[in-house]
Amino acid sequence: MKKIAVSLIVLILVSSIWITHNYHFQNTYAFLCNSQLVSQNIISQIERKEITVEEAREKIERRFSRYGIKSIEHLKEEAGSPNVYNFKIVFANDKELCIQVTKIGGYILNICCFTPRLSGVVEEQECLQMVEEFVHDLGFTDLKAIWYSYVGDQMAINLAPVIKDVIVYPYLMKARVNCKTGEITHLEARSYLYDYYPKGEEEIEEPIITYEEALSKLDERFTPISYKKVLLFDDIGKDRLAYEIKSKLGEFIYYFYVDAITGELIKAFPVVD
Repeated sequence: MKKIAVSLIVLILVSSIWITHNYHFQNTYAFLCNSQLVSQNIISQIERKEITVEEAREKIERRFSRYGIKSIEHLKEEAGSPNVYNFKIVFANDKELCIQVTKIGGYILNICCFTPRLSGVVEEQECLQMVEEFVHDLGFTDLKAIWYSYVGDQMAINLAPVIKDVIVYPYLMKARVNCKTGEITHLEARSYLYDYYPKGEEEIEEPIITYEEALSKLDERFTPISYKKVLLFDDIGKDRLAYEIKSKLGEFIYYFYVDAITGELIKAFPVVD
């Protein structure tokens, strides 16, 4: 009987851990890029005109002219979701850049291996500022760096629109920077371009409950560290204005999302390394 009881306890613990981690990953993914729920409504908001290779080349030339272009070579057209033109740019300093431009609308979708300036080792704040300035040059002027972490020498950066101090989370652009060389090694704009619905300030609601009232939704064992106002999708794809509350319990960090209108606790998860 004791062996059976021990086995049951172990099974319950393992199941609990699996469920917790599965819940975390599922909700984190939905929270960051719930594109399947909204893309059919949102995609109609971007420019739908199909452009030619030459028109795509002209757009690239306009966006990168200040960096000194030596040549722009069209590599191939690639079918997918979306269809893209692949180009290679060579700059005056002989640095090369690979870039994808959407056939519909002529938007820059992916970039890899670009050095905006040859500055060697780049400090943390300079990295963030450099990426913000670069995406603004590309025409994405409403984006700000809202999160980053390190992967070796690379800084992974998420950018999102910020309206009235509210971070619009679903519409992310992702970048990576090599902090030793100052090179932007990757830029990906899929979620931003194909999920984004431009919201004016008048469309962002004002909170009804205060941060202190939102804080009361947390268990007293959690110690709050910081908070932000954010716009996110819930599990059915509805926009929710919320307080994002970063908290600590022991050695672990947790994030809570409390609806700033109704006070409902929308979701919570631990940070998993």
